[in-house]
Amino acid sequence: MHEREEGRVRTGYATYVLVWLGLMGLTWLSVTVAGIEAGALNIAGPLIIASIKAIFVLAVFMHLKSEHGLTRWVIIIGLIVFIVSGALVFSDVAYR
Repeated sequence: MHEREEGRVRTGYATYVLVWLGLMGLTWLSVTVAGIEAGALNIAGPLIIASIKAIFVLAVFMHLKSEHGLTRWVIIIGLIVFIVSGALVFSDVAYR
């Protein structure tokens, strides 16, 4: 599915189609989950689904899966900061 081209990894069309189908399936799942009364999962479920969709888009469509070095570290640190700040917000809301 990947071809080397002048030092770059080229993603094949099959990968794009599979990721697009996965995104459509996750969109259907998030619409379905939105109609279910599940208490605390009404917030956590769509956030988890949106996170998975964001990872697909970042890795495949923005070609971040083939990045190396400093770019990869910036992405990892940014995700860690995002997760920690989200956890702090949720813990603040949960204990009010």
